[in-house]
Amino acid sequence: MKVADLVIPMREWDVELVDDIFQTRYAKLIKEVPLSRGGENKLIWHFSKDWIYQVQSGYRVVLDECANIGNHRSEGKWVRLWNLHMPSII
Repeated sequence: MKVADLVIPMREWDVELVDDIFQTRYAKLIKEVPLSRGGENKLIWHFSKDWIYQVQSGYRVVLDECANIGNHRSEGKWVRLWNLHMPSII
């Protein structure tokens, strides 16, 4: 199922469907999300200037996150990076 399946043609949430599918607390949160009134949907990557995902920018984000965790030894950062449990395909 896609988000578009939960939206009626007037660009509003299909409230009944959302309520039927999701638990009450999640349905409430979903219905609070404002919907765009037009234009195409597209994927964006807010960590780069051109909004396009590239491995290099993803790699930079991971390195920054490792640095923010508080491990100041560069060797430790690499060990932690390569030991992250991540899906093989993103």
